[in-house]
Amino acid sequence: MTSLADKSNRLLHLLADMGSVVVAYSGGVDSSLLALMTYEVVGQRMLAVTLRSALFPEEEYSLAATIALQFSFPHETIVFTGLEDPALVANPPDRCYLCKRKFMITLTELAKARGYAQVVEGSHADDSTDFRPGRKAVRELNVRSPFEEAGLTKADIRELARARGIPGWDRPASACLASRIPYGQTITLEKLARIEQAELVLHRLGFVQVRVRDWHELALIEVAPAEIADTMDPAKRDQINSALRKIGFQRIVLDLEGYRMGSLNEMLTQG
Repeated sequence: MTSLADKSNRLLHLLADMGSVVVAYSGGVDSSLLALMTYEVVGQRMLAVTLRSALFPEEEYSLAATIALQFSFPHETIVFTGLEDPALVANPPDRCYLCKRKFMITLTELAKARGYAQVVEGSHADDSTDFRPGRKAVRELNVRSPFEEAGLTKADIRELARARGIPGWDRPASACLASRIPYGQTITLEKLARIEQAELVLHRLGFVQVRVRDWHELALIEVAPAEIADTMDPAKRDQINSALRKIGFQRIVLDLEGYRMGSLNEMLTQG
């Protein structure tokens, strides 16, 4: 079995060979580690770029800026909606492909205009086990995934991030807010906003792993299996119910299976 040190060294060599790099940077643990390690290798010949969109929670942008400032690597934020595309707004099963392709085109055009040799993003070895249409867009546009190339897993990334003191190294994985809207249901700014607000309510009540799936007037809540019992606390239950109704949901229900990655993808396999 390849050691973490060997994989880490492999990653550093990959990044060094690229020369100059634009990093797709969201502020999550994966992209934060990738930005920092790229900076360690190529210094000012890298640029971490955050694409700011309603598709992602506002708090992620604050975290991205904080981490970039803490470690002093070059960072820019570009406003990017993505919702002007009717094909994306229609929310087909390949939504992630359409969205990722737009993101990556923006970054590759920026890299070309600024003279950077390569664009990289934070997919890792574990991502091959999930339904991720966006990976196709990465390959099509010659964007590289150094973690995956080096064989680094999510656990490896967390360990390397912890060792470097990256804030949020142990945060649960996040995802685009549109991933809470079932395929075929139109993506709107209003839906994205109420999903973000609903999940913030649950986080403030102490829930760590949270998804609020938006089924029109119904909010389907997923929390980690170990946290399901906490939703039955009368005070928390009343706060959740009251807050989510004010946000615009008429019914609030709990998924008794709890959170699992890509639960809406289960619809694609049901005949």
